[in-house]
Amino acid sequence: MAEPGFNQKLAEIGRHLTAMRASVEASRSVLSQAVQQRRLPEDEVLAAEEQRQRDDAGRWRNTEGALAAEVAMLGEAAARHKLAFDRRDQPTGMERLLGRFSRAAMRKRTVRRWLRLDSFDRLGAMMRQADALYGLLSAERQHLLEERHGCESDLVQLAQQRADMLQQLEMEPGAAARAEAVGLVEDTLRLFGTLATALNDRVASCNVLLHKLAVETEEILILYRVLADLGAQGPAAEADLARLPHLREAHERFRSGRLIGLDLDRLREKADAGFFLKFPAHAPARSGSETASGSPVSSGNSG
Repeated sequence: MAEPGFNQKLAEIGRHLTAMRASVEASRSVLSQAVQQRRLPEDEVLAAEEQRQRDDAGRWRNTEGALAAEVAMLGEAAARHKLAFDRRDQPTGMERLLGRFSRAAMRKRTVRRWLRLDSFDRLGAMMRQADALYGLLSAERQHLLEERHGCESDLVQLAQQRADMLQQLEMEPGAAARAEAVGLVEDTLRLFGTLATALNDRVASCNVLLHKLAVETEEILILYRVLADLGAQGPAAEADLARLPHLREAHERFRSGRLIGLDLDRLREKADAGFFLKFPAHAPARSGSETASGSPVSSGNSG
């Protein structure tokens, strides 16, 4: 997992998130102004807002997809390292040959193979990536929560101003019929209700990604701890973790020796279920036997 490529991807994702933040702020400004003035925005402003929300929906799908891909790749790399470590006692051909002469020498070579610097460094790189992803997702989630709270608060106030907005519409030259005016007010409330729903959905996506990331990070840290202890690199490993600002809780567990993986399988099952439901493109392929025993597969005719 080359960090330069990862850093470039994360920087690009960050730029998209920044652009969407500006877009949400523009939408919030329109809503806040409507509340302050106690009247509906102009037709062209509402049309622009509707288009902005459509554009943002597409941008968010692409961005959350890119974030999911990075989290999934980190998880796949962690799984490969764990599998290889679990099989560490299976000697290579050269090691088996050496074992014919000395079992101790074979064992020593096997352990040394697992203490190679590149393996330790790769795990360190994975932790830096986990830290960067966690920082980006946590900051975005917090921002979205604040925007959602503000949007919902303004939306409640706007809904309470229905009578004032209807009165404004009826006082305008060439005023629309009462039924049409009511429709305009409700359409406006629905439009900004869609914004609040979109913000809530984005928070939910961040929660899913953070949950999955937390499980993968714990897996990486456990393996890192084991390798650090085997190679007597504990202090250096702890110093490396201390430089990861977004993994402070994980660092504390590492420092105090509490990385024991309690309930990790159960947590993984729950995190994976939510992740694969939200991002089915990353779900493992089902075998033919699983498909046959599961729900019926459509023949292509809907009936």
